[in-house]
Amino acid sequence: MRIQVRTIDVRALCELYEVPREETVRALDLAAQAKVTSWYTAFAGLYSDPTFNMYVELLHTMKCARGNC
Repeated sequence: MRIQVRTIDVRALCELYEVPREETVRALDLAAQAKVTSWYTAFAGLYSDPTFNMYVELLHTMKCARGNC
């Protein structure tokens, strides 16, 4: 099951928890990136191990957070 991340929800949570503006912008950028289909989606059928797939997804997310998408 995949749950959609909405930027309006991320913004509301950041306001609720009084997150600084710079970190809010970063969180909103990550929420926007969550909507984009990643390169490894095309290879999802090749590897059925959920742990491996989670690792690849986390690695890609980390690279994007650092600006290396």
